[in-house]
Amino acid sequence: MDWKELLTNNKFRWLLLTLLVVAPFEVLSLFSIHLPLWVEFPLFLAITIFFGKGVFQSGFRSLLKLDFSNINLLMTIAVLGAIYLRQFEEAVIIVVLFALGETSLQILIRFRSFEFYAGHVGSFYIRPS
Repeated sequence: MDWKELLTNNKFRWLLLTLLVVAPFEVLSLFSIHLPLWVEFPLFLAITIFFGKGVFQSGFRSLLKLDFSNINLLMTIAVLGAIYLRQFEEAVIIVVLFALGETSLQILIRFRSFEFYAGHVGSFYIRPS
């Protein structure tokens, strides 16, 4: 599997693009340079909700079940903490990197399972006599 196959996945491309857009804001935030709150909050909140919706839903379900070992609950707590501290860039980076890792893993699993089945189909085939 090479980069060309990874870049054919639309979600992966959108996550990379978002990462490239948000990374400069993250670097600027290290020097305490921020956009005005009326620009920063809606922009980064929209990105966070767009890419983190599934993580948040799973995290809140785990909280209701009191299942504190779920990674999605931990990610939800981290993002809510970053938003509470007004570190909106950090919240977006957390969500985007986590979603990028999950998407990469799903693509890799799908590719490896396809590769496995393609290599073993002949051994499962029963030839008529």
